[in-house]
Amino acid sequence: MRPAILVSQPPDVRARLKQLCLDEAVLLQVAHRVLSARNSATENHPRNAAGLFGFLEGVAAMRELLAPSPYKWHREDVNNLSLTVNKENSVAIIVATGDEGTGREDMEPCTNSKKGPNTKTAVESNLNQWRLFPDDIKKEDLLKATHGRTTWLFLVHYDEINERLHCELSQPVAMTENDHVSGWSVRIILGPISPTMPGNRVSVDLEPSPEIDVKVKKRG
Repeated sequence: MRPAILVSQPPDVRARLKQLCLDEAVLLQVAHRVLSARNSATENHPRNAAGLFGFLEGVAAMRELLAPSPYKWHREDVNNLSLTVNKENSVAIIVATGDEGTGREDMEPCTNSKKGPNTKTAVESNLNQWRLFPDDIKKEDLLKATHGRTTWLFLVHYDEINERLHCELSQPVAMTENDHVSGWSVRIILGPISPTMPGNRVSVDLEPSPEIDVKVKKRG
């Protein structure tokens, strides 16, 4: 499989995000809201509270910020997989946390948590589209080419030692045997930034689970 295309220079990042009807400022706002929600968890909350708070706020922020004009994206839930989808239904975004490779050109990121069958189906669809193009296709032509819906992961990782937020928007094409997303066709590198981080930090995964299915039974 060909190596991932890295898009990291500011003019290139802006151009590629524009093709996706996105811009860096919106994505960084999403990242800030994820971190703010995570930081609202204290030691008195359950251990997975920070992850749950961050996941819920990340999905909500992505949907809220991309709903108005000129974006006009909409929410979509496929068997408990929360997506934000553009108006043409050709691009879908999943919010997730990545490891220390997130936002770094010298490392390949991997998701912190396992993913479920719906994410796996989306990754396989991306891979099948990726294989349609010859190995010698030009980078600029590959970035413009789309066939059907493509799914992207918005990865966020906070480096607590250096107090930097790393994030990227990347297109997954491979998963590990234990269901972590680990391979990418295109990586759009954002940041890094150094946000103000008030409150207690709790180091846990963003998602409490890959795809949540909560069943509520009425008590008689």
